[in-house]
Amino acid sequence: MEIFTSNFASAHRFDPERYCLVSISRFAPQGWDGLSAPAFAPSASLLKDYKQGYCSEEVYCIRYCQMLDSINVRNVFVFLSRYAQGRDIVLLCYEKAGAFCHRRLLASWVLDHFGYDIKEFSFDR
Repeated sequence: MEIFTSNFASAHRFDPERYCLVSISRFAPQGWDGLSAPAFAPSASLLKDYKQGYCSEEVYCIRYCQMLDSINVRNVFVFLSRYAQGRDIVLLCYEKAGAFCHRRLLASWVLDHFGYDIKEFSFDR
């Protein structure tokens, strides 16, 4: 099993027999029937502050990582891996690949804390 990141716009391209799609956004798209991991979503106050320009990307990164520090990230991944039943996991949010995004902050945090490299999924693989 591997873990990747991607966005909701690409979700339809993943074979559900091979991939377990997981929303890590505060709100999944309308009609979303996949799994959600709200523990990985940025807080309402963090999102509001960022969208209204009250915090920079740098401050957003610090606050989001502090949030991750306060939860048991390993336990969330244990739950997701059990739910996935051997399928690869794809963590989804709204941002396009390469855009500033909390899913890539999560990936970086996981690499720093657990040494596991969560890559952005590429359909050119």
